Amino acid sequence: MLLPFLRSSLLGNWGLCQTQTILTYGMGMENRAGAAAAIGSCVHRLMELRALASIHEKKGITSFEYEDWGEITTEWAKDPNSTIDRAYAHQQKLDSHVKWEKIPKSKILKSAIRAITDYPEYDPINLNIIEVEQYFDLEIKEDWAKYSETVNGVLYEGYLRIKGTIDCIIAHEDNVIECYDFKNGLRKSFATGEIKTPEYLKNDHQLLFYLYALNRLYPGKHFIMTLYFINDGGIFPVIGDQEMLERAEKMIKDTYLEILSTKIPTVLDKTRRDWRCKSCCAFSKPASYTRGLSICEFMSNKFKQVGVDKTIEKYGNMDKVVKYGSGGGKVLDETKD
Repeated sequence: MLLPFLRSSLLGNWGLCQTQTILTYGMGMENRAGAAAAIGSCVHRLMELRALASIHEKKGITSFEYEDWGEITTEWAKDPNSTIDRAYAHQQKLDSHVKWEKIPKSKILKSAIRAITDYPEYDPINLNIIEVEQYFDLEIKEDWAKYSETVNGVLYEGYLRIKGTIDCIIAHEDNVIECYDFKNGLRKSFATGEIKTPEYLKNDHQLLFYLYALNRLYPGKHFIMTLYFINDGGIFPVIGDQEMLERAEKMIKDTYLEILSTKIPTVLDKTRRDWRCKSCCAFSKPASYTRGLSICEFMSNKFKQVGVDKTIEKYGNMDKVVKYGSGGGKVLDETKD
């Protein structure tokens, strides 16, 4: 199977449902975000704008260009009461499948205001932020990470890359770098339901993944990884020491090799009655080619009948597999590198 890059969401997805992971990241099929993710994206955007305003104001700059919004002032960008209308409308276009009539703007604004006021020391205005939406694209030049795969007559070869985007990077004294990530949802694992305690977070796949990236982006620094659960507990920092870095490297290698060696991907629930199957997975629905079965059932049968590779060759979209798209960051075509 061709898997040219890993991202944090892929690793989390693998722990939830192997079949969903293969369909999404190994076959390039679209699994759209639900309402909770859309709300989180809105809150994230409000916090991102405030952080960008903070960076520019510290440089004496009173306006900046933002995506396709054009030029906006820092005064406007740092006020959620001002930005909520545009952020809300923008996200509706991105997630048009979501039932927005059930998501009031007031709920999103309330979370953003809480994020700023509950822990003012972590309000972006009061932080020494050096990067917002820190994108990374890092090649792992190890023998185990080298791939050479032919799919439908096209040869893809190279080394595994890890890609992602970190909400904020904060610089402290004494060579300390802190990554700061906003979370609007519950402080528990979506896959297992386990509460993310400080001890749990030392082995959290996202934080391990970020630590590996930070060590490559900022060599010679000391690291803190902080998750801010806006609506469920507040600030949770984790010290990224050498032992945690070694676990991160092992986690990336082991998970990658496990995915590649999987012959028959498992599913979250064989009966497909789990609420996460029915409500949070686009593959629980049939498609024109599935003969009345859900996409999940149809593809699971194909995996068993002809194997993962042949199923990917027939039904996969390699143009999407080799691109880094939704979920933050930039869209890159690996065939053009």
